[in-house]
Amino acid sequence: MHHTLVLSVTKDDDRTLDELERAFEAGNYAAVRAGVSPLLANGDARTKERARLLFDKTQPDPSVKWLFLIALAVVIAVTAYWGVPTAPPLAGGR
Repeated sequence: MHHTLVLSVTKDDDRTLDELERAFEAGNYAAVRAGVSPLLANGDARTKERARLLFDKTQPDPSVKWLFLIALAVVIAVTAYWGVPTAPPLAGGR
């Protein structure tokens, strides 16, 4: 009886993960992140591993974060440079 319950839960988890994988392929990453949370908390080891892999796919690449910060720093530096007022012309027309 216990094995039947475990198999039933595993099949439900497998169906849920299959649906979440289809959502990932469709680009619905918010649904994937929300859907894997209960599986990570309550699933068996195999389900947790699949859910973790799926969740990790929805996270931004760390190198992209650094590139974004570098681009932001360049934009701020250029904007600050252009925003600095120039010196007034010298007296006597030079």
